[in-house]
Amino acid sequence: MNKIKAITFDATGTLFKVRGSVGSNYEKIFTKYGIKLNSEKLNKNFLKIFSNLSKEYPSYGYAKLNNDGKFYYDKDGNEICGFKWWQHLMKSLVETSSTNLSKNQIENIPNEAYKELYDCFGTNRNSSKLITKANEHEFWEVYDEVIPTLDKLKENGIHLSVISNFDERLHTILKSLDLIKYFKLTDDQINRVEQLSTLEKQHYLFPNKRYDFITTSIESGYQKPSPQIFDFSYQKLLASLDDPSLKKDEIMYVGDSVGKDCVGSFQYGFVPCLINRSNETPSFDKYEKGKDLPLSDLKIINNLSQLLKKP
Repeated sequence: MNKIKAITFDATGTLFKVRGSVGSNYEKIFTKYGIKLNSEKLNKNFLKIFSNLSKEYPSYGYAKLNNDGKFYYDKDGNEICGFKWWQHLMKSLVETSSTNLSKNQIENIPNEAYKELYDCFGTNRNSSKLITKANEHEFWEVYDEVIPTLDKLKENGIHLSVISNFDERLHTILKSLDLIKYFKLTDDQINRVEQLSTLEKQHYLFPNKRYDFITTSIESGYQKPSPQIFDFSYQKLLASLDDPSLKKDEIMYVGDSVGKDCVGSFQYGFVPCLINRSNETPSFDKYEKGKDLPLSDLKIINNLSQLLKKP
């Protein structure tokens, strides 16, 4: 294996996590609109509904393949926004978790209730005075070791990036959590992109001139474990770094899912690393070494600071 020159991270469960629970946060917003929810039931139903909708309409309705445009925010899909996809999911959760609404009442929930919840999971509501520190978010929180680890990796000259099955709000969340600075292009890198890449390629890799090393499934049109989302991120690196010879096996991908993160990144050519924050024994029974995972032992860590240890 070549020396690791770049590390790419998953987002949720790797860099940050939901503050409290999904159910308690939904309850906080919907209560304002007279909607009572069973938060425990909502937490139980969330992953199942999210998973099913992700399979039926990948990339929050912006998949590059077999897309009927049902969840486009605008008519032609030019404005990338996952709100309609999430609104459909939120409504399904209310239907299965509400304790006081009839089917007809659920149909008449005002659009602004869904929009407020969607926005609150993205925008940091500093004006609400619920946030006490600059790097805190009402609904998300950074794991304790993340910032010191990213600081040290940067100091050691490691290129850092993110690949996540997230929507467009990830950029805002990382900014609110004071993490965006680790994944932004330098002025020299931006100049390199503008000089070496065609306008078409610039717009494809860095839409709206958002110059960062953050790749989301809604913007790339593919979701992990698809190789295309990893390739999208790799092309960003090649277009902007001063090392155009950067090889795939010089890039480590760190995530908390064996299938989506480790298998997906390995099959693309990256070096996979599983972050196992729960310390529960992961299952590899359905995966084949050499095909799905490395022939040698998969690197497993319990927190990101272990990336700083020499092998």
